Amino acid sequence: MSDKAVVFLAFAHQSTSPLARLSEEDEAIYGLLHARSVQEEHFHTHRDSHAGLDSLREYLSKFKDQVILFHYGGHANSEQLFLSSGEAQAFGIAEMLAEQSRLQLVFLNGCSTQGQVKNLLDLGVPAVIATQCPIEDELAMRVARHFYHAMNLGATLGEAYKEAAAYIKAAGKPVLPQTPYDRFLKGYEQEREKKEEPWGLYYREDRAEVLDAKLPTAPRKRPTRDFEANTVLIEALWKGLTTGDNAPLASMKKEKKLKVKRKCILSEFPAPLAEQLRKLMVPMGEEGKGFDKLSPARLEQLLRTYSVLMEFLTFTLLAQIWERDLAYQRAHRKHPDEALQKVQIPPTTTSLLQEFLHLSELERNTYRLMPLIQDLLKVLDAHEEAYFVEELRELGEGLGEMSPFKGAALQMDLIRERSLKAGIAREEVDELCEEAEESLAELFAHLNYLTRYTLATIKNIDVEKYRNTLQARFRHNVVRLKDLLGGMEEEEETLDRFMDNRSVLLLKLEEDEETEEEVITRFLNLSPFIMDENAFVPDSDLAKIYFYHHFEAREEAWCYRYVNKPSDPVLEVPGEIFEVLEEQFIAFEQTFIPQTGKSEAL
Repeated sequence: MSDKAVVFLAFAHQSTSPLARLSEEDEAIYGLLHARSVQEEHFHTHRDSHAGLDSLREYLSKFKDQVILFHYGGHANSEQLFLSSGEAQAFGIAEMLAEQSRLQLVFLNGCSTQGQVKNLLDLGVPAVIATQCPIEDELAMRVARHFYHAMNLGATLGEAYKEAAAYIKAAGKPVLPQTPYDRFLKGYEQEREKKEEPWGLYYREDRAEVLDAKLPTAPRKRPTRDFEANTVLIEALWKGLTTGDNAPLASMKKEKKLKVKRKCILSEFPAPLAEQLRKLMVPMGEEGKGFDKLSPARLEQLLRTYSVLMEFLTFTLLAQIWERDLAYQRAHRKHPDEALQKVQIPPTTTSLLQEFLHLSELERNTYRLMPLIQDLLKVLDAHEEAYFVEELRELGEGLGEMSPFKGAALQMDLIRERSLKAGIAREEVDELCEEAEESLAELFAHLNYLTRYTLATIKNIDVEKYRNTLQARFRHNVVRLKDLLGGMEEEEETLDRFMDNRSVLLLKLEEDEETEEEVITRFLNLSPFIMDENAFVPDSDLAKIYFYHHFEAREEAWCYRYVNKPSDPVLEVPGEIFEVLEEQFIAFEQTFIPQTGKSEAL
């Protein structure tokens, strides 16, 4: 008989008391695990959609010493599971499960199953996820989906539970952290009397290593050694540049030369992103020293590119919401009776903003931006005219429960957390490089709109108004942060209106019908989240872009990292010449986090 590991899914549908979302939970979990179990043959998924006592006994016997995870969905209480065939005593089920020598986890996704935990752990089961109180059918389904989605992407048992717990908290429910059961009984009794946590992960203290358990993997049918670095990434980026009505390089769609594609990609993306892509694509120095080959250095650069991409997206969203609020204030002053609707930030988003703006350096290194991004998109959706980057509207509409974009972001977060927490063994690096590149390609596929905008630094603005002219014009010293390979030089741009000084702006350009030249039609100020140090340095024409990174509470300083060299010392604000950036941070907080200004947040 095969010794392949088995994930055992048991669902108990009852006609007398049906659970409306149980079938959806059944389908969702099986669907998530299907590819790994069938196509990749990493493990076998046994699915019993109408579990009865006889079928449980039969298949647990058939898969003796193969079951690694047992999931139950259906009605339950502290002493029973209500199977399709009728009531089953929890102690007897526990004894059946305890005979599985490889069993790592029992997930009891029914009401008030915590009373079953002690028997299971006493019988040798390493870990149990159970509930302390009645749970909502809908929430139970979604929690299970988040847990198995994370497991399927390579998360450990502990990481997957944290992923599910984050969702439970977002839904406004308390949740118990992963807890050794004996310590839970001793230390949480008083807390349990005060509130009921729907879910908890309990484990034997002598088997704490179970928290690092993962779903089994097996060699790919397509070995990683056949995977050529950058192929997937370049094709995804090239498709974004050449496909669609507004594609900047639509005329080059049939281009075959990799070198040409690579050069065009690096010339079209904003410089902070183009520099990260350049490091991945361009051979550097001695053989094996660059990032263009599967290696630990390449994996680190893939993760770095992901971080810069998600930060850029976050800062663009924050800038749009702030600009929308400023537009409201301007309109309200001029026409109070016809003013725009004031921007409303839900309390959950306010909390995320406060947390993000005051993360320590250590916290920031493992912080997941996806929840904040999703909340900010919802705020923009509530004020449709707030979109400067119109393409983000489509991204927000497509962020479903398990969308490809969210899945790719979660995969990158999990890889990053593993690399920071415990390091990655060399034998895993090549496969993780492949997975990271595929995830990064998926993210860029949704964010290829970035090539349609120009990033620029405004250094100085002079007013041009002569006696013989009626209208003043404004001469801007601009460094366009694009065309990385062609060089970024300072230019003069004269406009009928002025933009924001000493700022990094995202520009919308349109072709002038008369001159056939591109002219600036609108701009979005990304300060203080993105800054160019040399906009503050006299007589410098070189761009040096910093992204906001973390808050140093002891120094009361906002700290930036140099995008091209994150290992460089951080730049702290306020500094001798950066007071305006501090003023902008304070103004942003006072606008969107009025209860917790800088002094209170410390």
